[in-house]
Amino acid sequence: MEQFQPLVLVVDDDELIVEALAEILADEGLQTARARNGVDALLFIADSVRIPDLIVLDMMMPRMDGWTFCRIRQRLELLKAIPVIAISADSNIGGRPPLGVEAILPKPFHPDDITRMVRRVVGSLA
Repeated sequence: MEQFQPLVLVVDDDELIVEALAEILADEGLQTARARNGVDALLFIADSVRIPDLIVLDMMMPRMDGWTFCRIRQRLELLKAIPVIAISADSNIGGRPPLGVEAILPKPFHPDDITRMVRRVVGSLA
């Protein structure tokens, strides 16, 4: 029997961060999909056969940032059900938490920190 592999959508405009996160998550046995901004993330989810089990979301991106994505997410039941881990280089993110996120991780972060957070959120899905 095939083992369930959670799908994590990594949304960040920095290709190096996306690649690093995809590698870290793959090492944890997770599948990943990628989006460059909030618009691309919404399009991915709308067109996808499989809805992500988790979204790792940068808060500062061009075209549609994480804050706007979170506001839209709050209005759509399908999106609201997907847990989000927010990541950001903005040092003020702790004082202004985005809507409905499971956790906030400031950049730069250690791979162990994101791994721990993802395990906690994905573990709660099982």
